Amino acid sequence: MAHGEGVLVGSKTADLRFQQGQSENAPLDYIEVLRDGRRAAQRIEELWAGAEREVLGMVRPPYLAPPPTQEAVVNPNIRQRALYETALFDVPELADLVRSYAELGEEVRVAQRLPLKLTIVDGETVAFNLPDPVAAPESVTTLVVHHHMLAEALSMTFEALWETATPLEDWGRAVGAS
Repeated sequence: MAHGEGVLVGSKTADLRFQQGQSENAPLDYIEVLRDGRRAAQRIEELWAGAEREVLGMVRPPYLAPPPTQEAVVNPNIRQRALYETALFDVPELADLVRSYAELGEEVRVAQRLPLKLTIVDGETVAFNLPDPVAAPESVTTLVVHHHMLAEALSMTFEALWETATPLEDWGRAVGAS
């Protein structure tokens, strides 16, 4: 019986801890869930604007809210690197936008395929989109996670893809030659 009582006591302790945790206002304060595409685009713009050192990005279709090419901005005080999926270049306006970013100082590389749309700000905050399996096929849910460990893990993925991607100028010459 002592073993059974220990399990019961342990179970009561775990249950008590669970109940105490439920009284917290927001135990997952470091995670934002955004389902509205316009709000997600606005939030990602806010993250970019607040960057102090570096922004890493992986961009693939669909592009939620591209700015007009003439409104493209790159902060000269931070390092900005982005990987773009080749499919974006099928849309002339997006191809022009990417070239504008590069001309403004963004380091750009092109990859045949990217696993997800992703932004990493200052190695601390990550924003990424996932197709919503419940809503319409074009719907996405954007998660913003303020956690350096996730940022570090996804930065490693970014760096691995960056090493194998083609610099924009080389890709443009290769495409122009074919």
